[in-house]
Parts: sequence; structure tokens; C-alpha cells
Amino acid sequence: MDIDRPRPGHDLLDRPVHDLVALLEPLDCHDPRWARDCTANAHLAMQRHRECLVGECATKTAAFVHLRDEGRLTPDAGRTR
Repeated sequence: MDIDRPRPGHDLLDRPVHDLVALLEPLDCHDPRWARDCTANAHLAMQRHRECLVGECATKTAAFVHLRDEGRLTPDAGRTR
């Protein structure tokens, strides 16, 4: 085994903590820009913010609107907001 070769999929574990915080910070509830970049990001945001509420979480709201506008999400007409 070559100890100089990076472990596939584990490069995040080798970063300093402050780098990880900077990397994950945009995924929080207060920075919705990434969630409306593309449909894949919107789907990821809906998954990551499963516990959040549309209308309260800016990221989940942006993802919801993006998916609805793209025709990728059909809001349940029986639910009230």
C-alpha cells in the first residue's frame, strides 16, 4: 500500500476544520443561492433541508420555487401553508 497516495473519497477528512466550515457554510438555511443554481442543487437542498419548512428556511424555499417553476415538483393541493 502506497501511503503517499490519497484515499479516494476521504479528501475532506484531511482538511483543517476551518476549511470544512467554509465549505459547508453555504449549505445552511440562510444562503439560498446554491439551491437555485440548477435542478440538481434544488433536489439536494430539498433533501438536506428535509426538516426545514418552506417559507421559513430560505434555502428550502428557493429550492421549492426552482423545482416548481421547472415543473419538477407539483405542490400537494390538499395541503395548506
